[in-house]
Amino acid sequence: MFFSAKCGLSCTYCYIGKEKSTAKINNTITEEFRDGGISRVLLENYGKDVSSLSLWGAEPTENMDLFIDQIDEILDTFPKLKTISASSNFFKKKSPDSLVELIKKISTIIQPDRELNLSFQCSLDGPPWSSDHSRQTATGRGVTSIIAKNTHSFIKEASSLDIPKNMMVRLAFKSTVDIPIMRSMVDNDDLFYDYWVFFDQFGEHQNKENKQFRVYLESCVPTTILPGTYTSEDSIYWSKYLKKCVDHSRQQNPYKYLDNTKLIPYLSSFERVISDSEQKRTQNHGYACGASGFGFSLGTERRAHICHRSYFFEDEGYVKLSALTKDKYENGREKIFMKKFMSKRSDEEEFYRQQYVSYGFRDFFQTKYSYVMTTLYHLARCGQADKDYLWDEDYRKLTALFIAGASNCIMEGYFTSGSFHLPPQETIKVWSGGAIKILCNEYIRRLKERECVGS
Repeated sequence: MFFSAKCGLSCTYCYIGKEKSTAKINNTITEEFRDGGISRVLLENYGKDVSSLSLWGAEPTENMDLFIDQIDEILDTFPKLKTISASSNFFKKKSPDSLVELIKKISTIIQPDRELNLSFQCSLDGPPWSSDHSRQTATGRGVTSIIAKNTHSFIKEASSLDIPKNMMVRLAFKSTVDIPIMRSMVDNDDLFYDYWVFFDQFGEHQNKENKQFRVYLESCVPTTILPGTYTSEDSIYWSKYLKKCVDHSRQQNPYKYLDNTKLIPYLSSFERVISDSEQKRTQNHGYACGASGFGFSLGTERRAHICHRSYFFEDEGYVKLSALTKDKYENGREKIFMKKFMSKRSDEEEFYRQQYVSYGFRDFFQTKYSYVMTTLYHLARCGQADKDYLWDEDYRKLTALFIAGASNCIMEGYFTSGSFHLPPQETIKVWSGGAIKILCNEYIRRLKERECVGS
């Protein structure tokens, strides 16, 4: 659900335009959620069987006091609620402090026979030479040191809490790194190691005795910015970076808290695609995020969204800003989206039409799969992809399965290609330089290794 329209940062790759008019959306949010409004809004739109609740926006912790004040009522209203999650940039000290307060409050009121998971995500893109480039204030000032300090503080305090055994609290990192930064790590071993050492430090304050609080350090594995403007040269460097991570995973572990065997980007996604491939193909379903794959994301004034990324289209000021900063094709797609795919929850006909589209993201899996297969072949013909795609059909099938299933966002597809069902060319291109071959070879090696150990 859309929980805040305020944010203290202006990150370079953020899809949300920053301007004063977003304050109006935040006022609408706080008015709706004040005085027991959170339970009321959820109940009206989802019923009593809510099992998972995610707080999104710009920076959800800006309004976390409302959630803390009402958490006892929320838990009473939704007896099946098992997971509460939120993503934060940890820039303001109030962000980690409010999350600690939430843990404390739930710890004192949760019933002993009820299980609950709290899952928090910290957006941080690495050490200052990387993250200061991407995560900035509106004036362009890097904020890595501030975020790191606040994250240390949160880990130290959360580790010291007396959390009930029927409650689990998790902290993970979300690191988004562009190709130029990855190129620098490919060409410079010191920078490559410095990236991992930076995240390794966050294991320092975790109390290993506290089994109810866990920091998932290996979640710091970087993801690429998608969609992006990628060239065939970029895809080669992305493959080189993956190969360097694979080689690194086979070396003796140099870190104190990190496990270097788990530091390969997208390997777990690749394994998931392989293990579920037969089921996904026969059911004609692709993977999808929670909202676009299994329901809808709730905005203000009971609006149903396909994804949290369209929340800000609710604001006229943001729409005007978008018209000034984007080309006419992007702007045209946004206008069509706002007209057809932001429905009031009360408008049953429009709502179910929207649901049909979002479920189609999975149901039209074969369309995406075939499209990627064909695109890989023609990119290889033009010398913009691994030449093995020309003759190795299994290699193309595997890559298409991965891109269509595990590296594909419904909103990125629409705003880049104009279709909910076609992965952007940029996504296909960045994976076409040999990256899948590297992941596949490592997967097979580990599989054989496990078989040897088992026998």
